[in-house]
Amino acid sequence: MTPALQFIDALVKSQGDTLVINSTEPPFIFFGKQKNYLLKKPLTGETFRKLGEELRETFAGLETMTYSGREIGQTRENGAIHLKLAPIAEARLLERAIRDFGSEEKNETPAFHESVNLDVLLWIMVGKNASDLHLSTGCLPLLRVDGEIAVLEGHTPVT
Repeated sequence: MTPALQFIDALVKSQGDTLVINSTEPPFIFFGKQKNYLLKKPLTGETFRKLGEELRETFAGLETMTYSGREIGQTRENGAIHLKLAPIAEARLLERAIRDFGSEEKNETPAFHESVNLDVLLWIMVGKNASDLHLSTGCLPLLRVDGEIAVLEGHTPVT
């Protein structure tokens, strides 16, 4: 695995937001506002240059690519390389669920819509590497990720 793919792999496996690589500080991944460093020292100028070339080749001149089923965007700002892991968009997952399970034009029963919502929740669960999905009537869905319970923001309470 090339160094470029190793960095991309680290971002995807960590489920972080953005990987920042520059020659002034060690590469790090943002988790919200928190920085997690991948190395103890910054890359040398030559290593940074080679990695930049490798990433250009890996992305084949495009701004985004797909790796392990996740979309990654690449930008360059102020001399740094930013690799951004696209969030698993609920809308895209809902489209996939509708495509896989039928069409709204078929006058589906309400149970169909409930199964689509559950399917979307399960897709999100997989994308966040959650071990558990907690559902309780009148409450927001909860996920257990790395042993911690987190509210799944942006959803309506379970009915």
